[in-house]
Amino acid sequence: MSSENVEKPKKPAAFLYPGEMPPELNDWVPYKTKGFKEKFMEKVKQNPFVPIGCAATAVALTLGLIQFRKGQTKKSQLMMRFRVAAQAFTVGAIIVGVAIQTAKGNSGYPNKSPPANPNQDPK
Repeated sequence: MSSENVEKPKKPAAFLYPGEMPPELNDWVPYKTKGFKEKFMEKVKQNPFVPIGCAATAVALTLGLIQFRKGQTKKSQLMMRFRVAAQAFTVGAIIVGVAIQTAKGNSGYPNKSPPANPNQDPK
């Protein structure tokens, strides 16, 4: 038997605990990091009607519950109807926003791929 034909046993892969980064990716740096505030403001600028509808829903619900507690059922019923209308407005705003984003073809991610070396400037 020659030593060329003998297969060397493969080393088992190193054990990684859940959530541990593989050694090949130790120098990996995320392309862009955004905090909650930046993401939120970006989404509000894309579709400002959604937060407006959410606020209107919350106000109508709060006022309706206050009127219900006071025993003013007609005003409470009116506010609950307004709440349903505000919710419908919010859902409609979400659907229209998704349709516009789909028509633009913008998924929110940059079209450029990140540079292989994070210290290198993208061209």
